[in-house]
Amino acid sequence: MRFTGMILSGGEGRRVGGADKGLMLWQGEPVICQSLRGLKSCLEPVVISANRSMAHYRQLAAVVLPDAPEFAGMGPMAGVLSGLRWLEQQPDGAAGAALVVCPCDTPGFGAAHVRTLMAAARQAPDRVTVARTADGFQPLHAVFPVSAAESLEAFLHAGQRKVITFASQIGLQPVDFPESSPFRNCNRPEDFSQAP
Repeated sequence: MRFTGMILSGGEGRRVGGADKGLMLWQGEPVICQSLRGLKSCLEPVVISANRSMAHYRQLAAVVLPDAPEFAGMGPMAGVLSGLRWLEQQPDGAAGAALVVCPCDTPGFGAAHVRTLMAAARQAPDRVTVARTADGFQPLHAVFPVSAAESLEAFLHAGQRKVITFASQIGLQPVDFPESSPFRNCNRPEDFSQAP
């Protein structure tokens, strides 16, 4: 498999007063930088899904992908679809390509967790590999094969959005993690001043 990383930073930031969460400071730098380091230490390239602050995000990654207009406001799976469509257009072709996604707001999710996801995905390359902890599925920490693009587009056209529902339809492979803390996200303004 050939892996490309994608950081999901295309949300509306409702829980943080409408701010662009990926650019909010966490330990002195934009919170997205921690996720970028985790992915870039394991794979290249890493792209960003974003729908605003495009110039800022282009300073962090060479490729910044907005949601397709017909799926605007439909959540992170619209960003995943943009990533899969972008993979299809790459010169080395789509065969064996997969997108490793994580959200911009889980700074505790690092290189070791990325490697665990990729290792699990290699065992079932046609399925969607999703992290799972004692708290349940962590649906935005996942690996999507490029072969899922058509199905995902149809899923979104049908008005559906949930990662686990989609993964279950095309084949869900859970990968268990012993701790929940790496998946804890920054959802409130006060979270950005706390240590991991």
